[in-house]
Amino acid sequence: MAEFEQPIQPQSEFVKKVAFVLDEWHVLTVVSEKTFVGNLASTIPWIAPLVPAWFAFENSTDETKLGLPMPVGIIIAASIEGLGIGVVTTALELWDWNDRHKDQKVTAPIYVSVGTVVFYLGTVIMVNVGLDLGWSDWIVKIMLSMLSIPAVITLALRSQHARRVAAHEAVEIKAEQSAIADQDEKRRQEEAALEVQRKQMDFEFEQKRLDAEARRLLKLERVRAESEKVSKLSGNFPKEKETFQKVSESLQWRTLKKKLSDAQLYAILRQPKNELAIQYGKTEKAVEKWAVYAAEEINTRGLKAETVNT
Repeated sequence: MAEFEQPIQPQSEFVKKVAFVLDEWHVLTVVSEKTFVGNLASTIPWIAPLVPAWFAFENSTDETKLGLPMPVGIIIAASIEGLGIGVVTTALELWDWNDRHKDQKVTAPIYVSVGTVVFYLGTVIMVNVGLDLGWSDWIVKIMLSMLSIPAVITLALRSQHARRVAAHEAVEIKAEQSAIADQDEKRRQEEAALEVQRKQMDFEFEQKRLDAEARRLLKLERVRAESEKVSKLSGNFPKEKETFQKVSESLQWRTLKKKLSDAQLYAILRQPKNELAIQYGKTEKAVEKWAVYAAEEINTRGLKAETVNT
């Protein structure tokens, strides 16, 4: 005997068709069962009140009992069962409300609603059973005459409950709007904090840039002073402006070329002076010899030489 039984595989087209029909039949049965039971559960509760309503109509119009005219009997039967549906539904709604809102101080008056249900049951029993047992007609008439009391109480309970539900929904909407407003305020505060942080970073970056620029200018000033001293000692007195420019240009290029990639060196060869000046924040005079310097650096690095752009 095998440890695990293998499922039987259909071997012929006929067996396959029979298996398909049985499977579809099973699906149809399951769906029909669900829909049929659902339809019954939704329909029968509306038909069931017709049974006690018929008993109430029969006892109301029976000559040996109340002996009322047929139209009055129909009104009595419809009133009793209609009231029954109303009071029971109201009691269940109030009970469900209290069950779902146990944390609230204000609760629905469930006991009042239960009292109307008890009165309805007493009236039904008096009309449908008490008359058959020979109870006095005047007791039944008293119960029927008092039907308006549970009816009015039920209307009042439902009206109060409608206002209670509306007030609760208003509170929930207000709380939801407050939560959304709090989230928006929190988001605005976070954005403001990020903006302050960004501005602080920009400020610190600008401070560092200005400090670096100040140090660079100070260094250039020292170079200029040294160049003037050298010029005076050697007996060569060129114009002060030209000396300072040459030394500054040479110093700027020596500092810059260490940071330039091969591609940037070639770009300096190809770009016009005005574009170089804009790109690096210099004057055209300052970048005038950069193409020559770039060609020399390319040769120093052992790269392929290109024509200098003048």
